[in-house]
Amino acid sequence: MIARISLVAAGLALLPAASHAEDLSALLKAKTQAFSEAGQQGDGKTMAALLDDHVVFVNESGEIATKQDIVESAQPPAPGMRRDIAVTDWSLTPHGTTAVARFVDVVTQMIGDQTIVSSYLSTEAWQKKRGRWLMISSQTLALQQDPAAIILPAAQLDEYVGRYSMAPGLVFHITRDGDRLLGALNDAEPAEMKVEARDVLFTPGMPRLRRVFQRDAAGHITGFASRREGRDVMLTRLPA
Repeated sequence: MIARISLVAAGLALLPAASHAEDLSALLKAKTQAFSEAGQQGDGKTMAALLDDHVVFVNESGEIATKQDIVESAQPPAPGMRRDIAVTDWSLTPHGTTAVARFVDVVTQMIGDQTIVSSYLSTEAWQKKRGRWLMISSQTLALQQDPAAIILPAAQLDEYVGRYSMAPGLVFHITRDGDRLLGALNDAEPAEMKVEARDVLFTPGMPRLRRVFQRDAAGHITGFASRREGRDVMLTRLPA
């Protein structure tokens, strides 16, 4: 009985800490939402109030920005454009007077009658200084998505079918199954390949990778570049 009472007491003792963590999470999520909205609307004043003077900030393009850079580059949307942003998938880990947040910003951009939705994964650190929580660090990655696919006639799909050499012992096979193209390296399980544009193929679920085909003067495919982050590995078409 004494042990049970002790456990209950211990549990109750944890409640204030848990409540504090929840309150802090709600506070910093609200600040993060305010900062994100200010960035979309070009509100440099609001952004400045949430940033530490020595913030370490890396945006989704890999650019390093100072507080001054961030504030001075804040611009409202162009006429005819609207941007909405929502902080999702939020989590916060407190470390005393510092806290680390992880979240996804979902940006919905309206351009005329077109709508584009993009997502960005961020890790941000906040620190309490003189009673105020300020952002001291931020790093963002653009979450890539598969592009829209187009449909090509079977005869055009057949132009890509064949074997392509990357290096001795490394051969990429492309086959056609009905209206689907399948690709596999050596004896690996084939994966579907879709057409983004003529002579540009992608594999669903691998948006960082493209396969860009080359043709000779007669229009025959001679090989393709396996392109990832702008870097190419070249493959040469082998005889049938």
